[in-house]
Amino acid sequence: MISIIIPTHMEEKYLPRLLESLKRQTDEDFEVIVVDWNSKDRTREIARKYGCKLVIAEERGIGRGRNLGAKHARGDVLAFIDADVILPPNFVKEVKKMKCDAATCEWTPLEDDSLLRFYYRASYLFCELFNLLGIGHSPGFCTIIRKDVFEKVGGYNEELLAGEDHELARRVRKLTKICHLKVKIKMDSRRVRKEGKFGIVWKYTVAEVKGLLGKKVGSYEIAR
Repeated sequence: MISIIIPTHMEEKYLPRLLESLKRQTDEDFEVIVVDWNSKDRTREIARKYGCKLVIAEERGIGRGRNLGAKHARGDVLAFIDADVILPPNFVKEVKKMKCDAATCEWTPLEDDSLLRFYYRASYLFCELFNLLGIGHSPGFCTIIRKDVFEKVGGYNEELLAGEDHELARRVRKLTKICHLKVKIKMDSRRVRKEGKFGIVWKYTVAEVKGLLGKKVGSYEIAR
């Protein structure tokens, strides 16, 4: 079974689209766990409406939320997905076919914007190159990992408010390879709208360099 873990905070606008895409999966052997922290909108109501397992996080932190979801997971494979993602119908099928212990997938913007498509494609190729070089790279909005491997490396670093996804990937890569699934997810570009196209490129570049140098990435540096 695949356990799909979705950390949320005030996601009533985006969560229904993701859950609808999960309803359209060609393989139904999965569970959906929504880990919510302090939502005051309809996020929890929506999760219950779609039959998700709802877990309430008592403390802030996306890494903490993902770890909590993993503790409640029944599947032997964990798929960490963000609420602003839309999955293709064959996502679960492709996850079940993966022959490696950890994986990510390609992403593209939901919006019809050529510049955004170029940026997303470039960032994906950057991710692919890092994994080929053995550095380890896997964005938190689409990280798939076998549960035993996740537990072996100790899960996400809960002290990090940003950059926790690639920090996990670097530890995983020391143990095993990270492969790339033959699926492409769509993402709402809300972070780009908040920071601006060039602003978000700069912030993520700075965060990547800091992560590679082993420096802590502040939450203020990434629009979350």
